[in-house]
Amino acid sequence: METDTGSKKTKTTKKTKSSIPHIRPQERAPEIVLTAYDEEKDLYEIGLSGYLGQYVLLLFFPNGTPVCQTESVSFSEQIHKFGDRGCAVLGCTVASPQAILGLKHSHLNEGGVRGIKFPILCDEDGSVCRQWGMLDRHGDAHRGLVVLDRAHVVRHVSVHHRAVGRSVAESLDVVDACQENDSLELGMPISFPSEYPRGYTMNTTISG
Repeated sequence: METDTGSKKTKTTKKTKSSIPHIRPQERAPEIVLTAYDEEKDLYEIGLSGYLGQYVLLLFFPNGTPVCQTESVSFSEQIHKFGDRGCAVLGCTVASPQAILGLKHSHLNEGGVRGIKFPILCDEDGSVCRQWGMLDRHGDAHRGLVVLDRAHVVRHVSVHHRAVGRSVAESLDVVDACQENDSLELGMPISFPSEYPRGYTMNTTISG
């Protein structure tokens, strides 16, 4: 884009800014209504409010990285562990429903979605990622993770570099610690409950 500054013309380049995170712990999560892909239902409309009363683990996936394949496989293989905790797992990516549907015949290991055990929300225009602070400067999703409690209050937010995958075990630890805090309103120690037995708490009241 060129701008006229009198006798000189200067050339400026418009840059796309990454989104500023708007989601913070202890805040109520905004509603999401998007088309989602599910292996059993194909494409259907999904609303986050339909999961009220459940914990939700929301995974934001950037496009075009083999890291996403490893994450999709691992979270799908251990999806029952989240179900045992009353925690739904949802994925979200900046892609059209048609693009995701076109991957249904390719397995997760091949970059497709066949075999995935949780819904993938299709944020075609990136508006949800932007609202949640998960849109990078290129218009793609950050590798983000958000944990919501049963009232859909944000309990945890993290963002990894797009080259670094997330851990199923650590995600389960976060859910466990949040749920233990729900019942006891006490501080949870590091790596609970992997490194500390259930029933162990800190003598500090921390609620919310």
